[in-house]
Amino acid sequence: MTQRSEVLILGAGVIGLSCAYFLAKAGRDVTILDQAYIGSGASWGNCGTITPSHAPPLAKPGMVRQALTWMVQSDAPFYIRPRFDPVLWRWLWQFARRCNWADFEQALAGKARLLLQSRRLLAELIRGEGIECEFQERGHLTVFRDPAALAAFDWWPRALRSVGMQVVDLDGAALRAREPCLRPEVIGGFDTPMDAEFKPDAYVSGLAHRVDEMGVSIRPESGVQGIRCENGRIVSVTTASGEYAGDQVILALGAWSPLLARQLGLRLPVQPGKGYSITG
Repeated sequence: MTQRSEVLILGAGVIGLSCAYFLAKAGRDVTILDQAYIGSGASWGNCGTITPSHAPPLAKPGMVRQALTWMVQSDAPFYIRPRFDPVLWRWLWQFARRCNWADFEQALAGKARLLLQSRRLLAELIRGEGIECEFQERGHLTVFRDPAALAAFDWWPRALRSVGMQVVDLDGAALRAREPCLRPEVIGGFDTPMDAEFKPDAYVSGLAHRVDEMGVSIRPESGVQGIRCENGRIVSVTTASGEYAGDQVILALGAWSPLLARQLGLRLPVQPGKGYSITG
């Protein structure tokens, strides 16, 4: 028997849960399906920084040369394991084409609007729903030990200020006053007060609990096994826990989304990326 709801969301990470929250708040009937359990992917394994200061896109002039250097460093922030993968190389070609100042400025403006709006909504949601996730609005420090590296980074605060974000220049003494753990060789850097942080696992857990209270049906261990379409529309989704249908279907599977999109004849230019996190 097919289980039906108004909106079917594929993926119980932070994006899927956020969609479910606002849809349920608007009175919609929502079901979420996930191949594992709530927030088990990138929503759990990330550093928990909320950073509008990351609005500048990675694609900018000079990045292609830098990326080629990083490809031989396994701990690089943009490491790509060399391999034969036509989809990856198509993505890299599109990335290279965007490494110019015109595209950089356009992407910067778009990302800044999205990130600042998301930052505002996130704070409102956490406070309004009383989600306990150690949310702190104390900015983010970017520090340097090398004067040449600091000087070469001057494009970054200029870019942020151009889209209305506050950036505070700090010398080494001011930085150590803010963060006593910094070593003496730190000579300068920046504070971006609009940035915040929280515990991502606690936030996802709290948000999942709230959407459950709002009547959203969350079905873990319901990985998509097949999709049936008619006349260009998704009719049903088959999973390990049964068959589901919805008037609208939201794809919120993160890096897995392109794999499922292929079944729908869609090409999503998404590649998985490596992140960093420390669990103390």
